[in-house]
Amino acid sequence: MAASGLTGRGGGGFPAAAKWDAVTRSGRRPLVVVNAMEGEPASAKDRVQLARSPHLVLDGAEVAAALSGARQIVVCVADDRDPTARAVERALAERGRAGRGRPVAVVRPPARYVSGEESALASWLERRDARPALRVDKSVPYAPGPLAEAGATLGVGIVVALPAASCGIAETARIARYMAGESAGQCGPCVFGLPAVADDLELLAAGRGDAAVLARLEQRCGAISGRGTCRHPDGVVRLVRSALAVSSDDVSDHAAGRPCPGHAAPMVLRFPSPDHLRVGAA
Repeated sequence: MAASGLTGRGGGGFPAAAKWDAVTRSGRRPLVVVNAMEGEPASAKDRVQLARSPHLVLDGAEVAAALSGARQIVVCVADDRDPTARAVERALAERGRAGRGRPVAVVRPPARYVSGEESALASWLERRDARPALRVDKSVPYAPGPLAEAGATLGVGIVVALPAASCGIAETARIARYMAGESAGQCGPCVFGLPAVADDLELLAAGRGDAAVLARLEQRCGAISGRGTCRHPDGVVRLVRSALAVSSDDVSDHAAGRPCPGHAAPMVLRFPSPDHLRVGAA
């Protein structure tokens, strides 16, 4: 399945193999759910497929059940889609006469768009309200190919969890200062651009910046991007832009002269040569 590249038919296009693998690794008894809620405007793909080829869908559910070890299959059809539900029930009657397959139930969740979201559907199946659960997005799998499709890169493949008492802006400033010191010194974006970006980030981290600093950072990042002899300055710009976007609330407070207490905390990230750093010197 992984080699086939099969993905879900929803907007996320999540790899089916990754989802099924997660189910088999969970150690819990799985339940195969056919999500035929389809609340998107102007879309009728689920209704057409279940009306014309219901056995194809049910065969796929059987494969999923066999691979995951599920003993039961549930087909979810919105409670305002009676013709679709009847088409599935007719197909199930045919399969029953032929002695095919596992037990399959057709259930009718409320016909609202959010009811078809997977966590909302799971909640309804567990006899709770069909409301989505707050959770971290999947965004995409942490792998080179999927990240590239989303316009991101894996980078060096390091994940560092910052303590609650630290400051993401200050840590980013330290990285930018280190990277500025690692320039080969052969092009303007590295020699002049990266130190200037580090200067502005240090002002921002210390709460000594303002809206002009933010505008200057954006202008400098735009001037650096794509103009270096190598990709080193581009990588620093991506990091800075990402950090400013993710920490937008903190950025606003810092720019207004209200830095978080963590801006003066000891640095979390360690660098090969601390001499490159001059945090707090700006």
